[in-house]
Amino acid sequence: MSDQTTKKIDKYQFNLNQRIGSGSYANVYKGEDRETGKAVAIKMIDRKKISQEDYLMNGLLQEIQIMKKLDSNYIVKLIDVLETKNNYYIVQEFCDQGDFRNYLKQKGYLPEQEAKQVLVDILNGFLELLKHGIIHRDLKPENILIQTKNPQTGERIFKLADFGFSRTVDNFRRELLTSLVGTPLYMSPQILMFKKYTSKSDIWSIGLIMYEMLYGKTPWNAISQYQLVEMINKQPINWKSENIISEEAINFMYKCLQLEEEKRIQWDEIYAHPLFGDHFVHFLEKNKNLEDKALYLINNLRQKIHSTNTDLMQLFKYFDLTNDSKLTIKEFEQLMKQIDKDLNREEIEYIFNKFDSDGDNKIDFTEFQKWLEHNNIRLSINNSQQNRRKMIDQQLDQEVKQLIQKQQQQPPNLVYTHSQFSPLAANQPHIDITSNSKFYQNHATQDKQIINNGNNGNQIKQQPQQQNIKVSQAKQYDSEPGQNSSDESKQKQDISQSQRKLSPEEKAIFAIGKLKLAIDQYKINNKELFNRYDKSQQDAIQLSEFTRMIKKIDDKLQDEEIAIAFQKFDYDNSGKITFKKFDTTLANIGNSIVIQVKQKQKQTSSQKSLSDVKDNFSQPDSEKKQSHQKSNSGASTDSNKEYQQFSSAPTRTSNN
Repeated sequence: MSDQTTKKIDKYQFNLNQRIGSGSYANVYKGEDRETGKAVAIKMIDRKKISQEDYLMNGLLQEIQIMKKLDSNYIVKLIDVLETKNNYYIVQEFCDQGDFRNYLKQKGYLPEQEAKQVLVDILNGFLELLKHGIIHRDLKPENILIQTKNPQTGERIFKLADFGFSRTVDNFRRELLTSLVGTPLYMSPQILMFKKYTSKSDIWSIGLIMYEMLYGKTPWNAISQYQLVEMINKQPINWKSENIISEEAINFMYKCLQLEEEKRIQWDEIYAHPLFGDHFVHFLEKNKNLEDKALYLINNLRQKIHSTNTDLMQLFKYFDLTNDSKLTIKEFEQLMKQIDKDLNREEIEYIFNKFDSDGDNKIDFTEFQKWLEHNNIRLSINNSQQNRRKMIDQQLDQEVKQLIQKQQQQPPNLVYTHSQFSPLAANQPHIDITSNSKFYQNHATQDKQIINNGNNGNQIKQQPQQQNIKVSQAKQYDSEPGQNSSDESKQKQDISQSQRKLSPEEKAIFAIGKLKLAIDQYKINNKELFNRYDKSQQDAIQLSEFTRMIKKIDDKLQDEEIAIAFQKFDYDNSGKITFKKFDTTLANIGNSIVIQVKQKQKQTSSQKSLSDVKDNFSQPDSEKKQSHQKSNSGASTDSNKEYQQFSSAPTRTSNN
């Protein structure tokens, strides 16, 4: 190595000419541990560039913290983390055969047996992620690396890598994971459409990768996020193939690629799926043993509490050493050791996760009480949920069998129509693509990332039959049931804008319009209103605080609509709304939106009046009761007096 191209960092060195990967802020080089002579991969990250973006810096720190936790042969190992004045360096194990994307490009597609072995390795990696409550969220062929396992036989191992977009559920609840990250082509519909999602988003990605392995392309060849959402919603998956694909493989992919998370296969069902035979039998037996032991220990704890007449709250407080009304894993471990001092860490973590029903890595008293006071403690999902899952599973199995039968009856290369593939298309809620078009246009920079580098051939062409499906879908939502087709055009013209059903996007914008109208009409000072909901007093409103504010305007808003409204203010995706963003967004709301709000309020007498809204969100929750009492006693002008503080406040400015 020449001195000009060689860099030495601590005990490592690498050549700038041996780059094996690159990105906007980092390059990856093949390097060497000078003490052992062992090859390593060194990710060099530009310190200046990444330090300017909190989101990127947090992503780097997050990746490091996650990789430190993980210990599996199926996950790329973190070896070292170093920093200099100009760069950060992440040293990890070197995978000599590159990434899975290049492997797929060379192969085109994989025989089912080979694809299944790749999937087994991936799922072995996910066992470690699930153990630590980690959602990958950016699973794609580029993030699966290949390492030679046996040079003599050519055997290889596939490893999960790149956790920059992963997130544990340590600091927030699973049902509120609403940030948009990762590579959209492999994202689940819930992430793409800003809906709540869980670790099942990774199951969707697994299904897509399996499909690409067997078919040589992904089901949808979209070039933008906007187009991808439309295609997922309207274009059924084509399961026809000239390759030999078993019923078990189609069954597995079919269950992974269910649009609704509730219908999508669960993790324990994946590891028990017939496609994998006995590959995961050890895991399933171990899981059952842990379940049985956890049931025994919790029942034992409950019996001791009853026999000694122990007060639950006092017991909880005794082990709550931090006095935050929650038990950490360490505090819970001390409690469980009182029951059985021989419990190991894995068993305690398993039981802890059973108590921690909301997944925030802490047990509050309600969760603690629920498990110990119920007469029939069940550590798995309850009977009704189990029966429902069984019914869903049987239904999906039957649908796959019908799919296979129809596949055998029809000529090759036929794309399945909407009616033939109702579980993936017809049963899904309609997405108002038009209403979302402006939003997706604003994310044009993200759209460029979607181009499918792995797909061979041209973009999937729509069959004439599918074009008719789109027309019929639109008619389904634009006309009343039973209306004949000759009257449809006239009927559409008669339906006013206010009468049609609003999409979540429109409802969100409408709610922001109502907020602006109330502020303008009652001369509310933006800064004072912002400070009222900024509980942390750090010039930042979080989603929970924004929810309380916007619900004062419209208490019928759903979580999805609130998340979209929050995104309108949080236009840089930082996860919070500063006053500058709050003020700027309100200033940019067009007059046409405000006019529509006024018209809607006149037409809908059942909705809250603007006066009610004003009284509602201008007051802290603690003052509401007092205000209502005054109103009931006839003091009709009290609310206006209380509101004078806003009208007399200094005029707002947009440069705060």
